[in-house]
Amino acid sequence: MTKILDYIFIDTSVLQQESFFHEGHSVTKLLNLAEQGYIRVLLPIITEKEWLKHFKEKTDPNLKINETRRKLSLLGGGEKTEDFLKELEALIDNYDHIREAETIFSEKINNKGIIRIDYSQFESTLKDVFEKYFKQEKPFGSNGKSKEFPDAFVLASLEKYARDNGIDHVVVFSSDNDMNEYKSDVLKINKIGKYLDDLWVHRIPEVNKEQQQKDIDRLFFYIQSEKPAFKKALEEKVEEYLYDPDIYSSYFMYAEIEDVEDIDISLVITAKDMEILSIDDSYIEAVIFPEIDGTANVLHFCEEESIWDSEEKEWFYEKYETSEVEISSYLRVYVKMDRDELEMGQEPHVEIIEVDFQPLQDSLDDCY
Repeated sequence: MTKILDYIFIDTSVLQQESFFHEGHSVTKLLNLAEQGYIRVLLPIITEKEWLKHFKEKTDPNLKINETRRKLSLLGGGEKTEDFLKELEALIDNYDHIREAETIFSEKINNKGIIRIDYSQFESTLKDVFEKYFKQEKPFGSNGKSKEFPDAFVLASLEKYARDNGIDHVVVFSSDNDMNEYKSDVLKINKIGKYLDDLWVHRIPEVNKEQQQKDIDRLFFYIQSEKPAFKKALEEKVEEYLYDPDIYSSYFMYAEIEDVEDIDISLVITAKDMEILSIDDSYIEAVIFPEIDGTANVLHFCEEESIWDSEEKEWFYEKYETSEVEISSYLRVYVKMDRDELEMGQEPHVEIIEVDFQPLQDSLDDCY
């Protein structure tokens, strides 16, 4: 029987940050390890309901329909455009998104490695939670906001479950500052990526640990050397993303973006912070965090210098101007390396599986 290495808790903030149940991201990797018996995931009922609520919201196809309408309106509202919009809206209306989301969600958490903590486990935590509320202790903010009550009950239930079942500690993954500042001798805060990396490299049993370390070192040195082919492939993906006008929408207060040109970027690729996500007989999967700096010239609508016709309810004169956007952020790049035996001097085969641009997008949105 596989020894249980840890009991863990995944906060909703981290579930969202890791794109919910994305196959290549950390939450799914942890759920896979729970299914295999290496860890157990503690899931209080409050957190389960939060997970489902946000999962349904983020997977709602109606979120993009207004953006699609805006783009198609640039075509002038022709008959074919209107017919397409009607067909698209009819498809969405006939798609039972809620039921589909609930079905998929149920499948994802129907995992033998997940332990649910039901409402009955919360009853004896009432006194402790309210004492923290009145003392304004974490996870309550300085004003003791009532919205923090769910977090307070979740944390108290995790402590109670651990003590009732003789569990030394529970590893907590959260990006919520109030939750991370919660004082507990049972709950241990950790970063999900660093935890996974340590689990694979040091704690999960491996038949040939020496060969595994050699393969990890191979991947490390390959990334660290900034191979031209790898760097060029990544640069192409980044430039393709940056040429999309929609990503600058928030930056220019949702003004219309006409064009993006003259992108000039530099990438610094390092394996310094590389995190191992999974290892099997064939592959090693990892995430790296290249830094990106540069500029892009964006042609956008300028309302201040345009003239509005109040009688006709339309712009009499529209002014567009080009602004330089400074880019300074990092990326999450998911890679996979074959664990094939190499001939002398042969480089490993390393593939870019996915580039997560969310940190870059957040940096652009924060400028608004």
